[in-house]
Amino acid sequence: MTKQLLYIVNDADYFVSHRIDLAKAAAKNGYNVSVATKDGSKNTAITASGFTVFDIPIQRGKSTIIKELETFLSLLSLLRKNHFDVVHAITVKTTLWAGLAGRFARQRNV
Repeated sequence: MTKQLLYIVNDADYFVSHRIDLAKAAAKNGYNVSVATKDGSKNTAITASGFTVFDIPIQRGKSTIIKELETFLSLLSLLRKNHFDVVHAITVKTTLWAGLAGRFARQRNV
């Protein structure tokens, strides 16, 4: 059975420039890699690498409480619908929301 790995990042450009090689190495080691990020121009580079992309409504920097709640609920829904063996949140904001959503979704290894 293939292990499931989810990267959560608020900027697809950052993922492509700094983390895609790490994701490719994980895929070579038997992981099915997915990336949760906002819809962006670099999502085609992520899917071209063979990874699944989940669109989440996340913003960099300042935001409203409503937008932050949307992000949290989106991550909570994603983690409840899918079982990931490892969830790797890359930035501070994603770490906060993924950690909290992981607790509510009973997702281990966040």
